[in-house]
Amino acid sequence: MQVLNIICKESVPWSCYTRHMSDSLGDILKNKRLALPEDGLEVKVFIEQKLKQSVSTMSKSDSIIIITDSSAQAGFLRPYLHIISRDCNIGGKKLFIRVSHESF
Repeated sequence: MQVLNIICKESVPWSCYTRHMSDSLGDILKNKRLALPEDGLEVKVFIEQKLKQSVSTMSKSDSIIIITDSSAQAGFLRPYLHIISRDCNIGGKKLFIRVSHESF
């Protein structure tokens, strides 16, 4: 708290700190190209090429989530999870299927 009091007692106006703070997160990230991690991309390509299904994937530290549009598609993919985890280089991550009508 003492450090904060020393900083506040400085003669620097607060407006100099907020002048460049008007950039929103959207402005900062609009030109940033976010790439899909390799393991998620490999699962997506495998499903699209071998099983002829269109899906989205989301990769987390310990899992890969396969996002489908319908429960019928999720039911179709369910028996193939073992084959996908065996044939794709996913590094021991778990595979999950999520039904979602929103695209990520």
